[in-house]
Amino acid sequence: MSEMSLATKVTILCENMVGRMGSAEHGFAAYIERYDGNFLFDTGSGRFIIDNSLVFEKDLRNLKKFLSVMVTMTTRVVSPKCCG
Repeated sequence: MSEMSLATKVTILCENMVGRMGSAEHGFAAYIERYDGNFLFDTGSGRFIIDNSLVFEKDLRNLKKFLSVMVTMTTRVVSPKCCG
């Protein structure tokens, strides 16, 4: 394979801030184009994925894989043990 055929292109579909195009949401989504297929990686709610894919002209119908990751934060309360 030539170097050109191994190239990977990443388009940010969603993130926390709005640029000149598209809509923002909490989280991150990337459309990844590779020689072996197209992939979608998403950590957000997915609210604007379809809208932004149309703005950026990325066809979500031909995905090889879709990886959705739910990111949560948990707080663990630890009670200090005291000796008296």
